[in-house]
Amino acid sequence: MNLERIENISFNQNCLIFFDIPSFSNEENLLNFYISQLLEIIEFLKLKNISIHCVPVYVKNEHISQEIEKDYLEQIKNIISEHFSTILIERIDKLKEKKNDLNNIILLHPSLFSFDWNLLLQIHYEHFIINSYKFFSYFKKNSDFNKIDKEKFCISSEIYDSIELLNQFSKATLKPKTGIFGGTRINQTINFLDKNVKYFQYLLFGGGIGITALKANGVNVGNSPYHKEELSNVFQIINKANFEECEVELPVDHIITEKISSKAKTKTSSREIQNPFIAIDIGPKTIQLYEQIIKQSNFILFHAPLGIIELEKGKKGTLELLKTLQKNKKSIIISGNKLCDFALENKISLKMIPDFEFIINYLDQNLDFFNL
Repeated sequence: MNLERIENISFNQNCLIFFDIPSFSNEENLLNFYISQLLEIIEFLKLKNISIHCVPVYVKNEHISQEIEKDYLEQIKNIISEHFSTILIERIDKLKEKKNDLNNIILLHPSLFSFDWNLLLQIHYEHFIINSYKFFSYFKKNSDFNKIDKEKFCISSEIYDSIELLNQFSKATLKPKTGIFGGTRINQTINFLDKNVKYFQYLLFGGGIGITALKANGVNVGNSPYHKEELSNVFQIINKANFEECEVELPVDHIITEKISSKAKTKTSSREIQNPFIAIDIGPKTIQLYEQIIKQSNFILFHAPLGIIELEKGKKGTLELLKTLQKNKKSIIISGNKLCDFALENKISLKMIPDFEFIINYLDQNLDFFNL
């Protein structure tokens, strides 16, 4: 299937836009980023004098109540309504009544469809615009997709540019490539690296995966939390990287504290962390080492924070590396909701693909959607 860009499509009647929102409303910077992209698309489509419907794509969380979810969608509606007349529709009969309304931007409750293609077909959309990374994951899990004419789909410039950049990443000629990995969901990172370590010449670890890698190499990490069940897998990834002539760097020092608290005192530790201390960030020597590698790299993928960025004293490592990336003007992708939200909060302007699963799916090339 050949997905066309939105700019190349002729519009005559109603269309549906899939757009991302963060799963949590406290990721406000990322939410505003996604909404600003949506508003750009709407502005473009408004000139076509067509009915514009929008459905947010996000991962529902079992801890979020229906009341909070409804408030969240109302918040999104209010943001859009600052620019365009907007209504929120939660029932299919109401949508049918409004389907040809040219005056409103129609915001659909996600549960209205739950990506039921039969309901989509009832509305007879002329085009489906994809400005959502998460949409591709939903498509992968839904065999009913084949009920829709593939020619009706088109992608936004944001998605197109991301695919172009990932194409560039997968080229063997572009070296050196550096992967910077942090965060706490290390099983996803391990699975990614198991398949894709061949692309990298350097791997720089921090956060949960950095601590787990140190522990796997017999280094004392004090009371720092690590993933016991992943010790063997991390060790195997490091061995695989060495076999692929990819150099792995682990933190050589840390910012440590005795308890996770904004009021707790911190100090710098060497690579070995003594009990009862906990690492909350990479230390100054590690920052310097990682910056040197970044400066000699031609492509960098940075996924998830390297420290506990919720703490003022746990965010310096991540922030300093983001600032270094912004100065270097190389091919760069930052990924993960938390890291992207943090970058936006600190006015760091870099290419973002917040949904790491999109990157995984694309490099696996296991979706028809990626036959561009």
